[in-house]
Amino acid sequence: MGVLTSAPGRPGAGMEWRVTIELKGAVGTKQTREVARGGGTDPHSPLDPLGLTLDDGKSLLAGVQRHLVQGRVAEYSALRRRCSHSSGLHPLKDARTRRLNSLFGTIEMPAPRFKPCRCAVTARSTLCPASELLPDRCTPEYERTLAKMGAWLPYRCARRFLSEFFPLGADLPWHETIRRRTARVGVGIERKAVSRAKSPRPAAPSETITVSIDAGHVRTARGHQGRTFEVMAAQVSNDDRKPILFSGVPGEAVIGAKSRATGILGLPPTRASTIRSRHVPARRSVRSATCRARGSGLGTAGRVG
Repeated sequence: MGVLTSAPGRPGAGMEWRVTIELKGAVGTKQTREVARGGGTDPHSPLDPLGLTLDDGKSLLAGVQRHLVQGRVAEYSALRRRCSHSSGLHPLKDARTRRLNSLFGTIEMPAPRFKPCRCAVTARSTLCPASELLPDRCTPEYERTLAKMGAWLPYRCARRFLSEFFPLGADLPWHETIRRRTARVGVGIERKAVSRAKSPRPAAPSETITVSIDAGHVRTARGHQGRTFEVMAAQVSNDDRKPILFSGVPGEAVIGAKSRATGILGLPPTRASTIRSRHVPARRSVRSATCRARGSGLGTAGRVG
């Protein structure tokens, strides 16, 4: 949002301008922040700059980036603080600050950490939403641009180029930093290319498949607080391949059965499957789940043993 005004009460003063940004959160709250302002020069002078200068543009981009990043991190931290299980708030452990390197300056923002929720169901570790958003302490575009400059130009020339056209200021990376980031991005690209070349081909479609399931309850140890939980063990096999064993809680076991049946054993969605289980609730849950997800993996159960 830009505002152009004249300078009242200032004879000889020219046009003034002001740029603001409006942030609208997920809950509908709106915040207006001033990004930059300028103008007020002599309107009769032909020597004054026309429009934005390079320094004005860099200052404007740095201000917009700062408000956008700080607003996004604050909103994400507030959303992650609420427990998804009990809808309560995680207790605050401490309030820290983090620095994010971007192409439009280094932004410092609050990074609170939260203790586990009192329900102790979703997580038992300390929660830091800012670290989830900023795992590398820099934006992907920042690292990618440094790698491009390092690949196209000598590292010292790349540093001077970044200093000329981006509002990096005192946080301008040294040529050694550009070299390391260029090498790291190159290693990542090479690793992805090798993994794609070595990725196994999809398995040939299988005519039949057998899923064997069993389950049991694990009780908590005496003297320790906790809950009993159910564990399911399963085996997926067909006529031509070695059986595959896996285990998990009931929901994870169903998902694992579908993924292994389609990705490893090559079961088409139209083929029939056999489910063998002495655990009747598990057998029923898997049968209903496979019928609902016919196009995603296991087909309709053909025989139950």
